[in-house]
Amino acid sequence: MITTLEGPPRAGRLKVLVPLLAGAAVAVVLGVYGNVHDPAGRGAIDLVFIRTVVLKVYLASAAAVIAIFQLLSALRLYGKISIPAVLPPWLGAVHRVTGTIAFLLVTIVAYHCPGRSASSARSRACSCTRCSAASFSARSRRR
Repeated sequence: MITTLEGPPRAGRLKVLVPLLAGAAVAVVLGVYGNVHDPAGRGAIDLVFIRTVVLKVYLASAAAVIAIFQLLSALRLYGKISIPAVLPPWLGAVHRVTGTIAFLLVTIVAYHCPGRSASSARSRACSCTRCSAASFSARSRRR
């Protein structure tokens, strides 16, 4: 009996169309909301902080601490360091979760940066940091 190998399964049109339509719906809803409501002149996320800059300092500091953990855990996962001696089975999952948390913290900080149209050195630096954070957030797959 001769068996034939089928090619890899193709994604159905619905699997591609549903996320695109959901993203388009979110974009339309946010656009309508932005046109209907007047700006408040405050950040959208201020939690318990009095000023936005305090929020940014705390969140960026937390992201920096998580980044150090990310570096050390990645070195351990790839076998570049041997501390701890036995690789914990949960380290990979914790590494992924903390990376996601760090990305969310940095995204909140970047959201509260001034617009790209501002011409001050501070806003240019903030825009560069925002672009750097977006480029470093791309995840690579281990092959």
